[in-house]
Amino acid sequence: KFVKRNIDKRKIYFLSCGNLIEIKNNILMIDFLVRIAKETKKKVHFTLVGNGKLKDKIFEKLIKNKKYIDYNYYEYVNDFVKFIKKRKINFFLNFSSQEGMPFTVMETMSIGIPTISSNIKPNEYLVKNKGYVFNLSNYERTIDNTIKIICDDLENDKNYLSKCLKSYNFINKFLINSKCHK
Repeated sequence: KFVKRNIDKRKIYFLSCGNLIEIKNNILMIDFLVRIAKETKKKVHFTLVGNGKLKDKIFEKLIKNKKYIDYNYYEYVNDFVKFIKKRKINFFLNFSSQEGMPFTVMETMSIGIPTISSNIKPNEYLVKNKGYVFNLSNYERTIDNTIKIICDDLENDKNYLSKCLKSYNFINKFLINSKCHK
């Protein structure tokens, strides 16, 4: 079911779910969240689901940036889609440098949450034109442009909601109804 996502005037809500390890680039996500908070002049609320050896380092960075980021942490959730339906989430983050099948991206898109992701092939296939893709190998140069596009979409609810609907339709109408799944 499509869940309409409204943009709060004072906060932007982000979600990430995955192992807290180097290839998931969680520390880079926090850098991104600080940048977008500064650019939009909005507080960021970050929901983080996962566990791994970088957990303490991630918390240190979050605490260091509490001026810009509020956060909730969950080590594990039983039903991911049910979990996110109950929360205010505007964007899903997947900054991985490697990914098999990005199930969490598909699950969030299935209810209309646009993804901000690295340009690895599995992410790019799912997210391109339905969310926001940046070049991981050229992060510094491309993330500023990605943030500009996100900010423009946040200023124009119609653009943001269009990304929500495109995400939803891609998963629910294209992938689920494709011949591969019949």
